[in-house]
Amino acid sequence: MVKGLTHAVDRTVKDLCRGTRQEKQAMLKFKFLKVLKLVVTTNLCVITVNAAEVAVVGGEIILTGEITSGDFQQFQQASNNLPRGTVVRLQSPGGLTREGLAIGKLIRDRRFKSFASVGYCASSCALIWLGGIERWIGSNARVGFHQSYTVDGRNRLIPSVRGNAVVGAYIGRLGYSDRAVEFATKTPPNQLAWLTPELGRHYQISYSAGPPPKSQSTVLAKEETMGAPGMYARAWELYASGDHTAAVSWYRRAAEQDYAPALVDMGKLYEGGIAVVQNKTKALEWYQKAADMGHSGGQVLAAFFYHYGDVVVENKYEAVRLWRAAAVQGNIDGQFMLGSMYELGEGIDKDIAKATFWYRQAADRGDLDAKDALQHLGG
Repeated sequence: MVKGLTHAVDRTVKDLCRGTRQEKQAMLKFKFLKVLKLVVTTNLCVITVNAAEVAVVGGEIILTGEITSGDFQQFQQASNNLPRGTVVRLQSPGGLTREGLAIGKLIRDRRFKSFASVGYCASSCALIWLGGIERWIGSNARVGFHQSYTVDGRNRLIPSVRGNAVVGAYIGRLGYSDRAVEFATKTPPNQLAWLTPELGRHYQISYSAGPPPKSQSTVLAKEETMGAPGMYARAWELYASGDHTAAVSWYRRAAEQDYAPALVDMGKLYEGGIAVVQNKTKALEWYQKAADMGHSGGQVLAAFFYHYGDVVVENKYEAVRLWRAAAVQGNIDGQFMLGSMYELGEGIDKDIAKATFWYRQAADRGDLDAKDALQHLGG
């Protein structure tokens, strides 16, 4: 368990933004815990990724992580020249609706099949899953839907009439009935309606249980032919199935081939002490290696160590350099943190105009903390 996390969430970022410099520092530490993506459930820490990763392994497309801006283009490039009937494996908490709808439409246009293999496929991931001409849900997977929404000035999730109309039109164009549209758009934004065989029959959303027949499962793929993306895919499948020790082995193999997403996740494992002995020095080494390769997630996480002087000499200038490098790549957390540094004048000259600019970049992509910061600054 990450000590202090449950206490930290008792205070909103909005409250901290209005407070003293010390409280603003507490806000940054809270942001760090959120960026790290360690979800506390009793004594279990569940690792997730910061943004979607797309790879082609064994003739299948694997999409994992949060759906963010640019993921449609990434998926489109990865799927070029793949034949009809290609299986798309999905594991994602969701993300940007417009990107998910574009990916789902492309899946249908190219006559691909969809498979929620392990873990969760929720929100916009579920909409992507609907795009498959045939659909499967694995025994250790769940597919969940909720309404499209916007966020108001008080951070409340407000159902979006326009957004749900767009989602409904998309589902209709895929050939589903009005019942399917109802199921996908009736659940409040802060909840999820998990699809079951019974609900699937009632709402006319057909799918099969288990893996696709004759599927080139990444779990069964030969190590010498799968490459680093395949090793990484095997790692997250093992992790989601509960075999964390085996997952670490595969994350490490992919990381040793300098696969940046695996480098970042190895850092998270050591940072949180997940299936390994906690070692922040090793965590920073993994993050730094990913950062040096230009991976924005590694840059964001390494920067926190320099900012706080954690297992390394405090260097706020280096933290700002890394957050800037991530921000210009479009990383939301990097944009928020760079805005924070400009607001606080740490590691860089204080500049409220630039702080407002970077907060707005993050806010426009859905970061609630950035929206709070803008409200405080009057932007």
